[in-house]
Amino acid sequence: MSGIELWRTSSFHIAATMICMSGIFYTLLKRRFGKTQGRVFLAIFCVLFCNALCAAFAVFGEEYTIESRVFRILYHGSEYLYFLAHTAVAPLFFVYFMYLCDCKDIYPSKKLFLIMLPAGLIEIMVLLNPLHHLLWYFDKYDGFCRGKVEFLLYILAVLYATLAAGLVFQFRWSISRDRKVSITCFVILTMFGMIVQMISHGVQIEVFCEALGMLGLMFTLEDEDRVRDMATGVYNRTCLIADTKRLFKRQRAFLLSVLFLKDATTIQHLLGSEAVDIVPEKVASFLKTIHPANRIYRTAPSVFALVTVKGETYSPEKIKERFEQGFDIAGNDVKLSYYLLEAEAPLQIHTVSDVLLLSDAVIPSSYPETVLRGDSIGFLFRNEEIRRAIKRAISDEGFRVEFVPIYNVSDGSIWSAEARMWIDDKETERIEAEEFLPIALSSGELSPIGERLIRMAFSRFSRKTDDTCSRLNVDLNIALLIKKGIAEWLSLLAHEYGVDPKNVSLEINEAAIREEYPEIRGNIKKLKEAGFTMTLDLYGSGYSNIKTLFSMGFDHIKSDRKLMNVDSKSEKALMVLEENSSMLRQLGFVLLSDGVDTEFKKERCKELGISYIQGEGGVLEW
Repeated sequence: MSGIELWRTSSFHIAATMICMSGIFYTLLKRRFGKTQGRVFLAIFCVLFCNALCAAFAVFGEEYTIESRVFRILYHGSEYLYFLAHTAVAPLFFVYFMYLCDCKDIYPSKKLFLIMLPAGLIEIMVLLNPLHHLLWYFDKYDGFCRGKVEFLLYILAVLYATLAAGLVFQFRWSISRDRKVSITCFVILTMFGMIVQMISHGVQIEVFCEALGMLGLMFTLEDEDRVRDMATGVYNRTCLIADTKRLFKRQRAFLLSVLFLKDATTIQHLLGSEAVDIVPEKVASFLKTIHPANRIYRTAPSVFALVTVKGETYSPEKIKERFEQGFDIAGNDVKLSYYLLEAEAPLQIHTVSDVLLLSDAVIPSSYPETVLRGDSIGFLFRNEEIRRAIKRAISDEGFRVEFVPIYNVSDGSIWSAEARMWIDDKETERIEAEEFLPIALSSGELSPIGERLIRMAFSRFSRKTDDTCSRLNVDLNIALLIKKGIAEWLSLLAHEYGVDPKNVSLEINEAAIREEYPEIRGNIKKLKEAGFTMTLDLYGSGYSNIKTLFSMGFDHIKSDRKLMNVDSKSEKALMVLEENSSMLRQLGFVLLSDGVDTEFKKERCKELGISYIQGEGGVLEW
C-alpha cells in the first residue's frame, strides 16, 4: 500500500483523533466537570480518543508488520487496546444519560450492578481474548479476523444504547427541544457508523461517527455557560429552576437551603466596584468544600441556594463555624453575618415557584434568628399568599371598606368614622390592612391601593343615609403623601363626591414621617390649606418626637393601642403617659386613642384628657 493510500485509509481515525483532542481540551478549558455527567462525558471523549488513536496505529502497524517486529507489536497492541476501550463506550453512554436525566436514584446499587454486569463480563472476555481468541484473532499472515462471538460486542452496544434511549424517552420532559435534536443526531450518526462497520470491517467509520456526534453533544448538552455563574463558578438561577423542576416532577424529596449574605453589598461598596464579587467568590469557594458542587447555585448577588437530595450530606454547623471564623477579604479578616433558610420538599415546598419565593425572600434585618426552618419560614409563604391576593383584589375588585366608629369620651356619641380597608379573597380568608399594606409597599402597589381606599370611602360616606356622624377619618399612606399634586387630587375627589374637606381627617402613619422626603411637609401644608384635618396615627410607636409633630402641622394625635395596655401598677410608666398627654394638649393637639375596649381604659382616657376613643362598638352599617 502506498503512503498516500495508507494515510487515506487512516484518515477517518486521524480525524476522529483530532475531534476527540479538541473536545477534551475544550471540556478541560471550560471546566465542565462540576456535575457527574460532565466527568462521564470527559471519560467518553478520552475513551474515543484512545480508540481513534489505536485504530490509526493499527493501520500503520498492519502495513509494516512483516518488515518490523516493533510494528507487529504496535499492530496487535493497538487492536487489543481498541477493543478493550471501545467495549466501554456504550455502557459509559448509558451512565452518561442516567446522570443527564438525574435519575440515578431509580437504580439502587444492586440493580445498577446487574445492569452493568454484562459490560463487565464482556470486558473480561476482551481482556482474556489473547487466550481464547473468541472475539478476534490474527491469521498466519497477521490479518485481522473476527472471532466466533464478536457479535456479542454489537449486542452489548445495542443493549446499552436501548437502555439509554429508554431513559431519554422516559424523562423526555426534562430535556429541551434543542437537546432532543442533538441526541437524535448523535444516535443516527452512531448507529450509521456501527452498522456500516459491522457489515464491512474495511470501512472503519464507527469511532469517527461517535466522535462527530460527541462534538454535537458537547455544544448542546454540555454547554454550561448559560447555567453557570461566571463570577463564582457555581450554577445560576436558571439551573436551579431546571434542577428543582426535575426533582418535583419525579417526586424526589430534597432539602433546599438558602444562604443570604446580609452585609455583602455594604462590604463591596466599601471596597469599590473592582471588588464587586469578592465576597460571593470567597463564600462560593467555601461552599464547594462542604457541599456537592453540582448542587450549589447563586440566585442573586448575595444569595446562594443549596439542594441536598438523599445520599448527600449537608452541614449547617460547618457553615456557622466558618462564618464565625471570618473570611479574608482584601487582606482583612471579616466576619460576615448571614441568614440560613431551610425548607423540605415536598413537606413545605411543592413547586418551583415556592423555591423561587424562598430564594427571593426579604428577611427583616432585625429578625432575631440566624437559621430559619420549620414554622419559622411560615411567614414567607403567608406573605406570598397575601401578595397573590392583592393582585387578585386589584383585578377582581376584591377590596372592601368598612367604617369603625370613633366616640366622644365625654358623652359617648359617635364623633367620626374611620374607613378601614380589607381584602375579601376566595382562596384565603379575610385579610386586614395591617397585614397586606406592608406587602403592598414592598411590591410597589401601595399608591393605587391607597387611592382606591379614599375613593371608596368618599363614595360610601357621601351615600350614607343616617346622621350618626358627620366626620370621616381615612388613611393617607406614604406613597400618596409624597406624590406630586396629591392635595389637588384629593380636593377634586372630595368635590366629585360632595364631601366637605373640613369634615375629613387624613391619618398619616407615624412611621411615614421618619423618612426624610422633602415632599412631605409641603404636601401636608397644601392639604391643610385645602381644608383637610391632619391626624398622626399610631403615635407612640417610636418614630417621632414633639418637635417633629409641631413642625409638621398635625391637628390630631391618635395614640397607638399599646399605650392603653400600660401596666396600671407601673407608676413610672403611668407618670410618663400623663406628662406626655398633658404636654400634647398644651401644644394644642386634639388627642385620640385606639384600643380602648374596656371601661377601665375609658376612664383612664378621661383622666389623661383624651377627647376621642376608638376600639369598641363594631362597624357602622352604611
